[in-house]
Amino acid sequence: MTTIYKQYDQFDFEQQIMECWRVTDDIQTVNEYLLDAPLEENREDKIANMLMGIESLYSTRFNKLFRMFEQFNSERYELLNKIKELENASESGIEGTREGSLQVRLEEAEGSSS
Repeated sequence: MTTIYKQYDQFDFEQQIMECWRVTDDIQTVNEYLLDAPLEENREDKIANMLMGIESLYSTRFNKLFRMFEQFNSERYELLNKIKELENASESGIEGTREGSLQVRLEEAEGSSS
């Protein structure tokens, strides 16, 4: 099975955090049902089904949130590595170009050819 992951941005990440907070609303809904619903037949089964549904839903939401978190950490790690490479290159007399390749500074190249 091929897994396709969407590229998420910061807005998606924030929205998913807010979606996960909705668990408190869902728990409150079940609580209200427990307090307000008349004692009816199969009430325990309904409550168990509600709780299993909430568990399954939030397991999926939290897994999605964690995938987003991993993506952002991976992107951050790659960015920090690129910054570190550019700093190291700068210290050794090499600077990064727009394309990401490295080139020797013109002054140093001209000085070694004379």
